[in-house]
Amino acid sequence: GGVMKRSPLRRRTPLRSRTPLRPVGRKARREADDLAAFRQACRERSEGLCEVGWWPVCERWGSMAHHRAPSDRDRGIHDPERGLWTCGPCHEHIHRNPAVAYERGWLIRDGGAA
Repeated sequence: GGVMKRSPLRRRTPLRSRTPLRPVGRKARREADDLAAFRQACRERSEGLCEVGWWPVCERWGSMAHHRAPSDRDRGIHDPERGLWTCGPCHEHIHRNPAVAYERGWLIRDGGAA
């Protein structure tokens, strides 16, 4: 006789809805808030436009904040004066062409003034 077995893929309980991951701990939340404020300040200063404008790839409208001093992000320094609002292609161009980016001020050395 054929005994019907329960499919191993069928769940007995429904999956819980996924909630977005949130920073845990006071320091992590403060860091997330500082980064959000950095992004907002860069976006407002540029009125949403890409501040790099690398022709011919620029999409004109920015979508992300870029830290001009690479280690600022790692050290938790989110100073809008040391950031740029960029579109994706311009941001990629900065990181693929660091010599040009340093020459044009899109990247600055640590300790460099804005």
